[in-house]
Amino acid sequence: MVDLITSLGANVLFAEYRGYGASTGTPTVGALLDDAEAIFEALNEPAERVVVFGRSVGSIPAIELVGRHPRIGGLILDSGIADPLERLRMRVAPEELGVSPRAFTAAVSARMDHQSKLGRYPGPMLVLHAVHDTLVPSSHAERNVSWGAGATQDKQLVLFPRGNHNTIFLTNSDEYLAHLGTFIERLR
Repeated sequence: MVDLITSLGANVLFAEYRGYGASTGTPTVGALLDDAEAIFEALNEPAERVVVFGRSVGSIPAIELVGRHPRIGGLILDSGIADPLERLRMRVAPEELGVSPRAFTAAVSARMDHQSKLGRYPGPMLVLHAVHDTLVPSSHAERNVSWGAGATQDKQLVLFPRGNHNTIFLTNSDEYLAHLGTFIERLR
């Protein structure tokens, strides 16, 4: 994937979640959000020169960064999550964590209000999603695009008719790369 993206004229830095791949540490949601900031700062690049790319769960720290740094040059979301609370409720009940539903909602909303974060980001967005994604339905893509503060012409939603959450790139690689290339070229 690195070679494909660099062939489009972009430099690439991939980050892994704590405790996954070659990364050490314990994965937590708070660390996921705060690590994104540390990585952004380590780039030592002006925000306008950075394009943030988040895929699936990686959309959460990507949206965090544009919420913190609205001058970021571009945002790409692939199979991104619009409402983390909705996704979390599917996996865990607040009572399992020893908290009330109200406290659970408040805690998640305090750190992961994507509508608010995207509402602060006026920059260009490219949102890629498979229509038949059953893990993160395409309604998430539609919400993410609609929440972006940028002008309509700066927000692009691409819904691929083939593939699903895990095969979106493999099934649509030529079109996918063409959209990435056009987006990156527009930002130069």
